Amino acid sequence: MANKDPGEAVGELLAEVLKIVFSLLFPLLLITLCGVSFILVSVFHMPEFGLWAYLAGLAIGWAKGNIWGAIGLGAFCLAAVPLAWVAFREQELKASTTIFAYVMAALIIAFLSWLRTVWPVERVWEFWAYGLIMFAAWQATVEALIGTLGIVAHVRRNRPRPIKPPRQEPHGAPREERLSRNEPETI
Repeated sequence: MANKDPGEAVGELLAEVLKIVFSLLFPLLLITLCGVSFILVSVFHMPEFGLWAYLAGLAIGWAKGNIWGAIGLGAFCLAAVPLAWVAFREQELKASTTIFAYVMAALIIAFLSWLRTVWPVERVWEFWAYGLIMFAAWQATVEALIGTLGIVAHVRRNRPRPIKPPRQEPHGAPREERLSRNEPETI
């Protein structure tokens, strides 16, 4: 088995990162991860979420002081919705892919929980490491949720129409129809 050239391996890694950055779900991933991280840092004081919370705070602070920054941030948030819809409509519906995304998300989140107990965040590169691992977990979670929504929508769309069973009369008696609406009902 031949060894790969280190430059080729770095190129493949860069290509995979660019696929994530230029995916249709990237704006949604970035907005939701920053929002959730900002809430978790401010409410629960969890420093592991500091990278994404800092990015959210930086964007909000920049938007407060610069009207074009606010317009750009608003446009970015608004563009996330139709891009996520296109990603939802263009996805391949495979249960195995969705299950794999759930398994990966659970494994990464479990790894992050374990990592929090053994590796305290003290240096800047640790924030970056936690942030990148957290981004991978969030991406797997969003992919799994969108896959689940796609499968549910597919099943609901292709459900056969219910067949109305015939009305049963008591004791098998034949049903007598009134000849006109003006004729009174008899018991």
